[in-house]
Amino acid sequence: MAEADLYRRWRAFQAGERSEPAVRSRPASTPRLFGVSLDLPGWETMPAGWRLLDLETSALRGGFAFLAGVAVIRDGRLRITQWLLGDLPGEGAFLRALAGELDDGDCLVTYNGKSFDWPLLRDRALLNGVRPWPDLPHRDLLHEARAVWGGRLGRLALSDVERTLLGRQARHDDPGGAAMPGLYRAYLAGDAGALDLLLHHNAADLEALAALAVRCRALDLGNLGSEEPSDLLGLAGWRWRRGDRSGADAALAAWLGTEAAPSRSEAMCAATLCRRLGRWEEAAALWTRAAEGPFGSVDAAVALAIHLERRRRDPAGALAVVEAALARPWLALASRERLAARRDRLRRRLGVLPTRTSA
Repeated sequence: MAEADLYRRWRAFQAGERSEPAVRSRPASTPRLFGVSLDLPGWETMPAGWRLLDLETSALRGGFAFLAGVAVIRDGRLRITQWLLGDLPGEGAFLRALAGELDDGDCLVTYNGKSFDWPLLRDRALLNGVRPWPDLPHRDLLHEARAVWGGRLGRLALSDVERTLLGRQARHDDPGGAAMPGLYRAYLAGDAGALDLLLHHNAADLEALAALAVRCRALDLGNLGSEEPSDLLGLAGWRWRRGDRSGADAALAAWLGTEAAPSRSEAMCAATLCRRLGRWEEAAALWTRAAEGPFGSVDAAVALAIHLERRRRDPAGALAVVEAALARPWLALASRERLAARRDRLRRRLGVLPTRTSA
């Protein structure tokens, strides 16, 4: 259906107009099935076992899913299958149909699905006696987007990520997720036009999810050239927290290769990753950068002093770093005491600490 026609239908719905009653060709207890193919650049890089899932639900808490869409690679195409719940007594059949689509997958891919979609489906399956429920490895791209691009993008709603990160056009014809429960009630009351809006929104969300999955898959395959320096640093941290040491090192190496001018906080973050990955000289350079200037980081000065004393065996250099940090007049008392204790210990090691006189 053309976007302009969908937009007119949505405006008419907002104005209180309703279409003629829909004619149902099957029992309400049987979920209605719809399908569409996507022509999405790069979809062929996704593994065939991925199952991309998006739900429309009756409420944010304590509700049920009335529309489920799953995108899969099938017959050489990326296809979306959608199930619409006809009425609540048919929820068991609805969930069994969805489980059958997910069961043969290798990985579930969602956006905020770990916190919302999947727990809701699991609970509703338990209430309806749908067992066993599929147990797939779950890749929630919201967590990935927050770690990699969150610092740059700010807003991380799927529609915002779709527009600002993926460069896709804004959905001017889309009523938004908040309108879905009202449209579903209108559909149940017989409004045929509401059905098109429901299916279109769900398919648009799945298309955006698929585009983001393609972008994340490109990162998996080592295609890091299109990412901003801050994104590469976020990716390195994300991979480290997931236990992917080699992936974190590759992303960090790409960030170091950009020769970007990091902020003090970025330098500290990168230095911590360098230390964990054994990149000691890069870590020292970043600590030096973060510690310099009248408002340099005390933590960076301490870390650099420890590195100079313990790894380079240069206590004199470590003492110079600590004394330079102590020369700043703005230091908090706790920081000054911390640095003074390290300075005194280094002086004793070097034999330059003044002799204490006893009273």
